[in-house]
Amino acid sequence: MLTVLIHDVRDAATLAIGLPPLISGAVEGIVRDVVVLDVSESDARRLAEHAGCRLEAEAECLRHVDRLKGDWVLVLAAGVRLGEGWMDDTIRHVSAGSPGSRHRPLLLPEAGPRTLRQRLLGPRRGGRLLPKGELAKLAQAGSGLATIERMRPVRAPRG
Repeated sequence: MLTVLIHDVRDAATLAIGLPPLISGAVEGIVRDVVVLDVSESDARRLAEHAGCRLEAEAECLRHVDRLKGDWVLVLAAGVRLGEGWMDDTIRHVSAGSPGSRHRPLLLPEAGPRTLRQRLLGPRRGGRLLPKGELAKLAQAGSGLATIERMRPVRAPRG
């Protein structure tokens, strides 16, 4: 169902923060593969490999979106730990046919309490979920993952 792309990995500790919810997603059959992009730090590379992640350059990954195993792509910055209920939000969004998903990825919120600044300034960092076909279109247009991170997302429905 889902491929996870993790970018902006600076070190192993930052990468390790977001892996536990993804492991749960793999056990539940939601996460099919995890690709860690542009990792140069050796401990982070080793952690990614031990966790069963694939290592790839962002440019190469975006040139070959068809190699991603999932029909949906979850884009995560390293250090983001998905909040409780992210799997249910994902299933609900995918099952609903993702109305408005074109150029409006679903935001799966980060775990933990929101600060006053985050509440005032809108959605905080989290995972952006979009169909693999949309990622392919954005990649063909020359957009990278930073473009997806800047898009105004649709918030995950509750309930």
